[in-house]
Amino acid sequence: MKRNDEQNNIDIFNILRAIAVLCVFIMHAVITIKTVANSAVIPWFLYTPAWGAMWIFYFLSGYLIGKGFYKGKYKTDIKGIKNFYISRLIRIVPPYLFFLLICFIFINPQWFINNTKILFHLLTFTYNGSMGIVGIGATWFISTIIQLYLLAPLGYRFIISKIKNVKFAFFVILSLGVIIRFIEYDLHLSPFLVTITSPISNLDLFFGGMLLNAIIMESTNNTNKQFLKIFSWILLSFTILASIILVFKGGVYFGMYTYALPSLYLLSMLFLVYSYDTKDKTQNMALSIKSIISNPLRILEFLGIISFEFYLYHSNILDIFARLISQENNNAYIFKTILFSFIITCVFSYIIYIIIEKPANKYRSFIREKND
Repeated sequence: MKRNDEQNNIDIFNILRAIAVLCVFIMHAVITIKTVANSAVIPWFLYTPAWGAMWIFYFLSGYLIGKGFYKGKYKTDIKGIKNFYISRLIRIVPPYLFFLLICFIFINPQWFINNTKILFHLLTFTYNGSMGIVGIGATWFISTIIQLYLLAPLGYRFIISKIKNVKFAFFVILSLGVIIRFIEYDLHLSPFLVTITSPISNLDLFFGGMLLNAIIMESTNNTNKQFLKIFSWILLSFTILASIILVFKGGVYFGMYTYALPSLYLLSMLFLVYSYDTKDKTQNMALSIKSIISNPLRILEFLGIISFEFYLYHSNILDIFARLISQENNNAYIFKTILFSFIITCVFSYIIYIIIEKPANKYRSFIREKND
């Protein structure tokens, strides 16, 4: 029997969600502050890669969905695919619709009434972020991930589960990702509307995550993985730092970030998740004050748990505080805007998580058990 402190490990998935949502939050804080106070001078290290965060989310979604298929939690017959879609919708739709309702009531009800076309795209998960609508623009990610979910069962049944040479398959996936983005760049297609928001342009990240399970299912914890963890964190840190520098410099450097770095994020995630996850992974302690005191790094998991709500609401809360806080001192204004917005977003997101997402997840488990 292992000691409790040995089982009080970080949940790598929630840690990565927390890192990703922090990158989104800080970058959006920069954009909001520059919009509200156009004279503000933003330090370079605050230009965190919001799009890079999306690449992390694509990979994690693919990996965790793939784990369900590989372990038999999801089936690929007609009934199984139906149950999979129902499970995903119960996970996504309640918090998402509640967010749209909040926006309708408190932000701009007239906009929803006058823009029925965009509202249609929002409700059918076909919104790609066009028009840059303030307050709901980030919901494009929900549409993209739902579209990837639609492809997941068939992709697993007819492609992923048939792969024998996994290493060669990873090479093909990485190569195709590079080729697709190179073609998009060469054709001067919109980097946001095509490269970032299109599910086709992110298939390498999503299905690369799914395929990683083929290795994890045979993987055990060993000494080599301890060294790989260190290497993986260094690689991810380098990737994020490179992204920050390229985003800050802009111009042709921003193009390098958009088209070249997704593959580096994919490699980082492959190594990092592989180094932490195993087929014989023991049950970890539930997140609590006691577990956080014992392992302070686990406090980041809280942000990972509420990351969906945090992602949805952070832009609107940032906009409110950026306008409320005095702009007399540049550094103090930036710091206060980020700090107060972060705290309020965490509190508000946790409340929404408790009243919307947590009950929905319980109902999802009930439905799954009933179908089994």
